[in-house]
Amino acid sequence: MAEAPSALTYQKFVHFALEETRKHTNLSPSPLQEKFGCLSSIDGKTELHVHSFESPKIRLLRSLCIEGSDNMQVADEQERERRSLYLIDNGLIITTGMLQQYANFAIFPRVEFDLPIFCVNLFTTAAMSKVLLDLNPLHDVITQHDYKKKYYTHLIPLGNEYTELFQWGGKITSESMKFFSPIVIWSKFPPSQQKHHLLCSAFCHYLKSWLQLMDHVTAETDASKIIMNLEAQHRYLTWRAEKVGCLMMMDNIK
Repeated sequence: MAEAPSALTYQKFVHFALEETRKHTNLSPSPLQEKFGCLSSIDGKTELHVHSFESPKIRLLRSLCIEGSDNMQVADEQERERRSLYLIDNGLIITTGMLQQYANFAIFPRVEFDLPIFCVNLFTTAAMSKVLLDLNPLHDVITQHDYKKKYYTHLIPLGNEYTELFQWGGKITSESMKFFSPIVIWSKFPPSQQKHHLLCSAFCHYLKSWLQLMDHVTAETDASKIIMNLEAQHRYLTWRAEKVGCLMMMDNIK
């Protein structure tokens, strides 16, 4: 039986992430943090929490956490004219309706580092939770074996542990698969306290793994490779804006 999403807050995920990251680096607020922070809807039923930081190795650490009542949902761009707008996040529009919990947490490394991009999307209604958690590769792990070995080979057991606990969420096109790592978690399931605890555990372990990678990575000095890293981040952001909203809203990435 599905558990009330209001009892399954994602705020503790964000709090853990910020505390854990501060153990590894000094975080400085970005302009976004100073501008937004915490917002509430006019009726007081929905709260939006935004965190935005940077550090010597982190270009942007950003979290968006939305906690609402039964009267909130996420709609796609086509709904903009027909529903009241709260917020646009990567092509998603937060409006009145069904959604009760939504969270996005991402860490983008500075372009001098070829680190993966840590990212999680969490989406919960009264009937369904969806999760997309990954250390998204900056470069193609299918063709660039050295990159895969550098960042993922030692993490395969961790990925296997959690992919056994979270059933695969459905078909993903080859176009989108190149943006996922061998340890990606993509799953759909009815909300429950047990799944929430497992998801929190996966989030914590994946984040700690990323932070350990960050601790040991050294800055690239070759200008051409730095440009490649920058272009790779741009490709990821373009794909994310176009496709991730579809993944969280529908059965498959189209």
